[in-house]
Amino acid sequence: MSRRLPLVPTLIVALAALLMVRLGVWQLHRLHEKEALIARFAANLHQPPAPFAALAPIGEDRLYRRATATCATVRSWRGEAGRGADGT
Repeated sequence: MSRRLPLVPTLIVALAALLMVRLGVWQLHRLHEKEALIARFAANLHQPPAPFAALAPIGEDRLYRRATATCATVRSWRGEAGRGADGT
């Protein structure tokens, strides 16, 4: 008597295995992108601060770079307090 392989569970397991392999390849591809991004952030960290208005539109060379801004005029002044976790 021969035993038959259950078709539906076998297909589900095969598809799950293929999906896991694909996700692993995607993670490896993402690793290279992430390393390039971290290198760009590290390079921009040591750049001098740029004026805030000069940053628009933001290019990739300006991501995570320090910026400075000055307020020429104050339109309004309002004091506001926060609340603690207990509501006080």
